[in-house]
Amino acid sequence: MNFHFTNVVIITALLLIAQQVMAVESIKQTTYFQQVVKTAKERLGKKYADNQRVNNCKVPIEKRGFKPRPDQCHKIKH
Repeated sequence: MNFHFTNVVIITALLLIAQQVMAVESIKQTTYFQQVVKTAKERLGKKYADNQRVNNCKVPIEKRGFKPRPDQCHKIKH
């Protein structure tokens, strides 16, 4: 009788562990798919943070920083 009880306890413990592992994996997959999709430029770097940029062309207002720069974009003619 003691052998049967031990088997039941071990199997129950293994089932609980398996359930926890599956729950954690489910959470990992959910957070992976909920991440914001970024463009290649956004993934490569923050060009707006470059101190050598000459103007604020195409830089969002909230990311322009404190250094004064012109807001106009220069069009290159071919």
